[in-house]
Amino acid sequence: LDSLLQEMIYLKCYQSLLVISLLILFGRAADELQCETKLGGFELECHCITGSSSEDDDILSNIKRDFKGSAKLQRVQEITITGCETPQRFTLNYNQLAKPLDPNKDELSNVRKIRFQNSSPLGVYFSGKLHTGDQVVEFRNIKGFDNSAGLLASAVLTGGVDYCANSCETNPPDQTGPPSRWTDCNDCVVSNLRLSFFDVEHV
Repeated sequence: LDSLLQEMIYLKCYQSLLVISLLILFGRAADELQCETKLGGFELECHCITGSSSEDDDILSNIKRDFKGSAKLQRVQEITITGCETPQRFTLNYNQLAKPLDPNKDELSNVRKIRFQNSSPLGVYFSGKLHTGDQVVEFRNIKGFDNSAGLLASAVLTGGVDYCANSCETNPPDQTGPPSRWTDCNDCVVSNLRLSFFDVEHV
């Protein structure tokens, strides 16, 4: 009976270790964010997973990867990142919002607002081309700072974006007269980036 009890205890411990191992291996498959669509699919709300790393996460790329093959992202106009209990660093790459050549793979090209809210200090690195229309990035209820993570303010913004210049919409090409006087244009939409802060302690 003692032998059987010991064997049962050993089996239970083994199962617990197996579960812990699986959580370590696969628990962060959503790459620190767990997202779900809301408001009829027009908003995507993403919650930080407790204990996630402080390494830079390419938000938009990770969302597209996690929803790969799904049509859910086509209607999304707003993305909310919320509930990060530990300091986080994110990359916001606007190239991920570009409209693809294949309309069946259209993902996130309708996004116009990204919101960070109810979180510990955040670092956001901006990159990519802002060529698809006006964008808003909102920070709401972001508290504290973290020297160890290099976040000396509640919201630390770095990087930059490439704005649309010489758009074909406002400056159509002119190919009259001699070729030396022809003008060209870029296939992009004149866009602006607006930053909003509400109840953010330090920026």
